[in-house]
Parts: sequence; C-alpha cells; structure tokens
Amino acid sequence: MELAVFNLGPLSTNSYLLHNGKEAVMIDVGGEPSEVLRYLKERGLTLKEILVTHMHFDHVLGVTALAEATAAKVWANSRDSYLLGNLGDGFPAIPEDFQYTELDEGEKEVLGVK
Repeated sequence: MELAVFNLGPLSTNSYLLHNGKEAVMIDVGGEPSEVLRYLKERGLTLKEILVTHMHFDHVLGVTALAEATAAKVWANSRDSYLLGNLGDGFPAIPEDFQYTELDEGEKEVLGVK
C-alpha cells in the first residue's frame, strides 16, 4: 500500500491518500482537492472512499468537492455532526450538503485490509 500526503486548506491540514493497485482511499480532506484529483488522474487511481477522522472544519472542507468529483463514498461519525455548519467570523463555512454514511467505532476494511 502506498501513502501520499497533501497539505490542504487554510491550516495546511495533513490529508492522506492510501492506494493499493488502482484503488484509493482519502483520509481527511482539509481543503480544495485539485491537487488530489491531479494525483489520482496521473496515476490512474479510482477513489473509492473518503474517511473523516473527525468533523473539525479543517478536516472536511474539501470532502463535498472531492466526493462529487469522484463519486467516492464518504464515511464519518455522526457524533461529530455538531461541528458542521458556520463556525463564525474568520472561519470558513462547511458546505451544508456534506453527506456521509455512519462510521462506527471498531475495525473497517479499507482496500482489502482491516
């Protein structure tokens, strides 16, 4: 499995792309994902899933754009949903159409590995 790290968004959040063969998974999309999309295209990778470790704005700002561009399934834990929305002056707003499937605690299989 290979790992690529991207510093995305206003806080240069570490965003991680794991890929194995031709499939990939993104962890925390901290900002506009054009650099990630370019990487996927150059290597012929298909993004299958986006995993959100927690919903602070600097970990989800680019999730909607990346999911729409790739049709990847988004996983997040709803206990963090109170963090979504407008955070006030000086903070970027989280897109209201941020959609995800519930990610429960415990093991999850990613790219064929638990």
